[in-house]
Amino acid sequence: MDENGWVMFIGFLLVLIVGVNIILFFGDLFGLGHGGSITGFAAASCKNTVGGVSCSDGSHFDLKPIGESCPSDLKQVCTNACKIEGAKAGDNRVCPEYCADFCLPDSIVKKL
Repeated sequence: MDENGWVMFIGFLLVLIVGVNIILFFGDLFGLGHGGSITGFAAASCKNTVGGVSCSDGSHFDLKPIGESCPSDLKQVCTNACKIEGAKAGDNRVCPEYCADFCLPDSIVKKL
């Protein structure tokens, strides 16, 4: 390969790498490509919403009302959306330490 061939080859590789990075960045920015996993098991992603935490599997966990207690079948726990998501996924993820009081079922409380 002559000198011009090498320059074209290296230029093509650079354009390819930059193009793939742009696609990955904008795909991540707009939430494309999320929701599935390599193993086929989808973990429920949980996000803070008004009044509690909502997860992609349809579950919702309410904040404990100020001055009231949780219903008898739920327990008061100081936690956050990341920790709830980790409990539902059953992994040992690192989460921030801030918390708010939530009313959670025993199945989630035991995993926290």
